Amino acid sequence: MLSIWDVIFFVQYVYIVLFLSLYVLEVYIILQVSDDRSQFRTPFYKLFIIGAILDINFELLGTIIHRIPMSPIMNGAFANYQPTLVMTLITGIAYYLPAAQEYLNIFIALNRLTAIVFNTHHHKIWAYLTPASILFTLSVPLISVWYLFLCPVVAIPVVEDNHTYYILTADVANNFPDISPPLRTSILIIGGATICFVLYTTTALWMRYVPGMNKIDMDKRLFYFGATLFVFNIPCAALQMTLFLLGPTIENLFLAYKCLPFLIDVKSLLPPILLFVYNKSIRYKCYEIFGMKQRTRTEKSFSRTVGSRVQV
Repeated sequence: MLSIWDVIFFVQYVYIVLFLSLYVLEVYIILQVSDDRSQFRTPFYKLFIIGAILDINFELLGTIIHRIPMSPIMNGAFANYQPTLVMTLITGIAYYLPAAQEYLNIFIALNRLTAIVFNTHHHKIWAYLTPASILFTLSVPLISVWYLFLCPVVAIPVVEDNHTYYILTADVANNFPDISPPLRTSILIIGGATICFVLYTTTALWMRYVPGMNKIDMDKRLFYFGATLFVFNIPCAALQMTLFLLGPTIENLFLAYKCLPFLIDVKSLLPPILLFVYNKSIRYKCYEIFGMKQRTRTEKSFSRTVGSRVQV
């Protein structure tokens, strides 16, 4: 008999494939543009591509360490599981990716701030800041998760409703007893969320009270992209904080692992959806690829009544 979690995960795989395909399509659209004057050649979209690489890999690795062990119909291989170097690397990378996402979110928020508050100097600022932000995003998270690459990964069986589930977790307690992963994660998430909140709030206040903001419609739309993404990342931060405050007991870990697949999806699959919603150019390109030219003409006809200046 199927567990309810088997049914849930099979349903998830359907929309995961759909939205990851949208993500890949958007990256393809951005990369195939050769015109240097195109909005797709600007710093925001370079950060978006880095985010896509992180998100897609996070979804794939998250499936291995979070979804499959929690699916009784698929987790039989873990019954005789023994720690391996491969699983240690997978787990280390799987936790490195969301840490990198947190830093990337800060730079996306900063990019939106400079695009609106320092509009005339935006391109000059990001000519230097783009490579620095990418290097920072990809290197600094290792400080937070390095120990996971040195810890064996254990599979803890949990029986519930006559089904066996497995919690895959790095054996940090026995290898690095002075390190608290929930504490490190909480500090990273709270610190990142605080910085993003300040940046987005400053940008929102500037948009609200400084005249002339109607002239940069695209900047505002991409601000909404980043701000919406920030809001929907809050539940993931709340889960990590709860786990830290309650303690990483087996019961709490099991509850967290039930929630993680959903939060992984929100964190990793929301960007392509939001970009499709907020960016008309992406929608037009998608419509054209799928032969929906009439829909493209309809939207373009409507958008002619709205003046905008692209500075992304």
